[in-house]
Amino acid sequence: MLSISTVPPGPVPASRSVPCGSPGRQLWPVGLFCSPWPEQALRANIHCQISLALNRIYTEWYPSKGYTFNITNSTSYDQYYVHGRTVFDVMVRITDDIFNTYIRKTGTVNPYYSEYCDGKSVTCPGLKQWGTVTLANQGRNALQILKYYYGNDIEIIRTSNIQSIPQSYPGSPLRQGDSGTAVFTLQRQLNRITKDYPFLGLLTVDGVFGAKMAATVRAFQKQFNLTADGVVGRQAWYKISYIYVSVKDLAELTSEGEVSSGTLSDGTWGGTVLRTGSTGSAVEQLQFWLNTLAQYESSIPSLTVDGVYGTGTANTVRAFQRKYGLTVDGVVGRDTWTELYDQFRSIQSDNGTPNAYPGTALREGASGQNVRLVQFWLKIARTVYSNLNNITVDGKFGSATTAAVKRFQTYFGLTSDGVVGRTTWNKLYEVYNDIANKLLSSSLRPGEYPGVLRKGSSGTAVRELQFYLYLMSAYESSIPPVSIDGKFGADTERAVRAYQRFAGLTVDGVVGRTTWNSLYGRASQLRSSGPVVTLKRLPYPGAPLTVGSSGKALLLLSGGIDSPVAGYMIAKRGVTIEATYFHAPPYTSDRAKQKVVDLAKQVAKYAGPIKLNIVNFTDIQLYIYEQCPHEELTIIMRRYMMKIAEELAKKDDCLGLITGESIGQVASQTVHSLAVTNAVCTLPVFRPLIGFDKQDIVDISLKIGTYETSIEPYEDCCTIFVAKHPVTKPVLHLIEKSERNLEEKIDALVKEAIDTVEVIRC
Repeated sequence: MLSISTVPPGPVPASRSVPCGSPGRQLWPVGLFCSPWPEQALRANIHCQISLALNRIYTEWYPSKGYTFNITNSTSYDQYYVHGRTVFDVMVRITDDIFNTYIRKTGTVNPYYSEYCDGKSVTCPGLKQWGTVTLANQGRNALQILKYYYGNDIEIIRTSNIQSIPQSYPGSPLRQGDSGTAVFTLQRQLNRITKDYPFLGLLTVDGVFGAKMAATVRAFQKQFNLTADGVVGRQAWYKISYIYVSVKDLAELTSEGEVSSGTLSDGTWGGTVLRTGSTGSAVEQLQFWLNTLAQYESSIPSLTVDGVYGTGTANTVRAFQRKYGLTVDGVVGRDTWTELYDQFRSIQSDNGTPNAYPGTALREGASGQNVRLVQFWLKIARTVYSNLNNITVDGKFGSATTAAVKRFQTYFGLTSDGVVGRTTWNKLYEVYNDIANKLLSSSLRPGEYPGVLRKGSSGTAVRELQFYLYLMSAYESSIPPVSIDGKFGADTERAVRAYQRFAGLTVDGVVGRTTWNSLYGRASQLRSSGPVVTLKRLPYPGAPLTVGSSGKALLLLSGGIDSPVAGYMIAKRGVTIEATYFHAPPYTSDRAKQKVVDLAKQVAKYAGPIKLNIVNFTDIQLYIYEQCPHEELTIIMRRYMMKIAEELAKKDDCLGLITGESIGQVASQTVHSLAVTNAVCTLPVFRPLIGFDKQDIVDISLKIGTYETSIEPYEDCCTIFVAKHPVTKPVLHLIEKSERNLEEKIDALVKEAIDTVEVIRC
């Protein structure tokens, strides 16, 4: 169970028990006797702690690392709850009330990895404990607070089935000749790992531990520094479990819909009717989909996913057929299979970036997640504009959706053709976003002039004004940010004057029609395209150069702001660009990798097609971490990145390397560090940003459209094993001395990293 109280620094006076609201009461952060925190803030925090602890147990986090426990009492990781340990009555009451609840993402079954921190002394990507107080005081309930931090696709689930979870390890080693459920589990997990480590090879998932599986286990053990004997004991079992969890997105298990062959089903009908008595991977896939739907439709009973079509499966199929208007016979033919897959996809699909136009117009006859999104936006729009059509969100673009789109288009002055092209899509998203941010009323459309606004004004129109000013302030440093509170005070007036000055308008701090239309027009451009107003190439300074006319060079592309800008600047001088990214799974996620792919594609708009080399750097980083002084980790890792990059460059006839380094930005970019880094290179290293200030680099990244992607919070391999106090003035002969500690294995690890490079064309 979980502990949720925090104790103030120093001893707590035993006699101090003052009723809440009493004069002179001691205000503890989450006090022992009386809480100054709103109850909804407490509930949000407790939900986080319960969900995090359950996630740790669900994923066997600690056993997979070799520990004998499932949960700790450390506030740094997770916490257990000891009933009555504190005399803080409200905490005990709330914890009792919601202990059997947890957070999950829509479309998943596992407890959500609800990362949280105090938000003052420590920051994190998740919930900020102290920020919850402010949100609760604004009137938000616990779920609204949680959605604020984790997104709208989470939910609070109550269950009556929280129980102690036994360890998954079967109790004795598994080896060639064994069979059964435990072997089946291993085969599924190894096949999922193989997607990220393809050299392991796919297995037939049949529950039989054969010679091929023994070879795969040995390859896995060798990869992760275990005794390569092909036997799965406790250590190997939990290492497989740990890597399986890691490649499926760190500590958060996501439902991927795997079939027993280890591949993802695309929903294609296999041609075989499934009925009572059928077995195999198709049945397993069918059961997986049904079980997922059962979480959302109470009329569909859950079932065991075992690949055996028994009475329970038949009954669940009948319930599904009844729910969706199909022939109720308990037999899965083409129609039932197709409908089941469509319904599964409708709840599993990720909406992606909500304002990203899909590229092709949506019209009657279309279906899928983008149609669901359009329907959802139409439904939300009607909550403010009651004369719009009501609509069912079902992912099918029928006549009712066409009529609703036409009505929306007419109301907002668009061409009324019932087709959702780019203009209609952007307007739908704008209306939805403004409603979500409480910027609109039924009497005002987005951007519609509300009349003169000045100091002392208040209401929805002022909120809308403040939102546009806030948006502009993110891209124009001369405009100060404002609070979006609907009150036109001194700060708002100051921001209005700054905008008027920026836009060349009369500077009076009063928002008339000209100021309003100018501000709305500029803000709309930013909202529809981000900081890049047009996608045309920026003009090259000086004489234009044809891409490729100046040879070819290799860019060390990270997920940061600097390296894409460096690539752009070299490309505009006529250099063909290739790129290398150093990936460190499972410590860096697939999302971090995708972020770099997206950056490469953006740079490719200016540089032409880019060959992106993905280098698995995990084993090298771990080896350096184990063998070298910690204060030298950064510089030594950087030197080996340059060595590998140079080898890849030479293979592809590149004439130099490109980095985004700028003197003094970080420890590896001091003059001393750059000199030591350069010592491993024989090719020239181009550093076009070497004398730039950070803001100069940011400005270019905004212009070329890479900034928004670069600041996405996904880690790169340079952030996972960092020294607390890195050396800033390294001495070459001392660094080389430390590197001699690596001589036993480093050459082999470098060769393996080069031999297993993944190539992506961008």
